Amino acid sequence: MNSLNLLKNRALIDHNCRVIMDWSEKAACTMAVRMFFEHLGVLDEAQAYSSWIHNYRIEVYEKQKEISLQHLRDNNYYKFKVVRSPYSRAVSSYFVLVKDKEYSKRHQLHRQLNLKTIDVSFQVFLEALIKLDLSTIDTHFRPQWRVYEEEFCFNKICHIENIDTEIEQINKATRANLSFKRVYSPHHTKLTPGTSRIVATDPFSSYAQAIPSYDLFYNKQTKGLVEQVYQSDITAYKYDFDQFIEFYGQSQ
Repeated sequence: MNSLNLLKNRALIDHNCRVIMDWSEKAACTMAVRMFFEHLGVLDEAQAYSSWIHNYRIEVYEKQKEISLQHLRDNNYYKFKVVRSPYSRAVSSYFVLVKDKEYSKRHQLHRQLNLKTIDVSFQVFLEALIKLDLSTIDTHFRPQWRVYEEEFCFNKICHIENIDTEIEQINKATRANLSFKRVYSPHHTKLTPGTSRIVATDPFSSYAQAIPSYDLFYNKQTKGLVEQVYQSDITAYKYDFDQFIEFYGQSQ
């Protein structure tokens, strides 16, 4: 199977402005999809269809969109991908397991990870991931980098940590009118300011009522584990740990 078919199946496309967007789970995907639907003029329709934007994407948009491998290979189409720091995304992916209990139970995530319970520490979560073939598990846990990127070059990689500036660069390069500022996603985890205890080895239940900033999930071991599990993302999208601390740490 041509690996570009994977991109064809998930990409969003605007033929008028000749723009194609790729996205990743746990990388502001809800906001990215909302942004693109607003640009296409179907956001109100999508929100009326379902409060969860991905229901419309899967059940309506993907059945109607017209996209081919030729569009992906056409240099007249501007292609970009929205990505997130693997260090913050790993914590967010961990929350899918331990915090989103309905989803976790429905998809038996602890069994996918060979865990006896979902109430584990961030470090145990990462240790479980490193033992598995990531291409076979829940998409929230997989790297953002995908095999089609071996042969496919995006015009731009949009880092959500600098999303407004980078989206504006896309708008200037195309006739698009994309904007993160005009869309809102309500499902992000609320953090507790002022919490200072490192929780890398603590089960989620021990701090569930006061979730700390993302930097406090890191010790030497968890930093190393993320760099092993998500090395492809770190390399391909040029992320480093100091950038993560600057953006996601308590000083934000």
